[in-house]
Amino acid sequence: MKLIGEVLQSKRERLGMTLSELETRTHIQRETLIAIEKNQFDALQQPAYVAGFIRKYAQAVNIDSVQLLERHQDELPETNRFATKALRQLSTSTHLGTVPNRDRETKQVAMIIASFMAVSAVFWAVLALVL
Repeated sequence: MKLIGEVLQSKRERLGMTLSELETRTHIQRETLIAIEKNQFDALQQPAYVAGFIRKYAQAVNIDSVQLLERHQDELPETNRFATKALRQLSTSTHLGTVPNRDRETKQVAMIIASFMAVSAVFWAVLALVL
């Protein structure tokens, strides 16, 4: 079985697409495209984005990115597998963290600011009348 980079590169070459054309189409830097084609995912500055880069590349060369990523899951960097697993656990979890209600604090701060502005306006009006 071909590696994910080989699959993508061979499809790009069969389409007659250059790396420059692919770079323009995907907005992925040429160095990143080369690293993907060589399966050097750990060499990328952002290995957490590998799946997204592969999706964009696959779409640009008309390959089903979902099937491609599923078939080659073992080739992807460990960070991506950990993130995927964590997201699955979060999406199936019935206990979600609660965010404290900050509306009361926000209202109090707004009231303090409004009061300060009102006092300042009255003070300014008094000074304008006196002078």
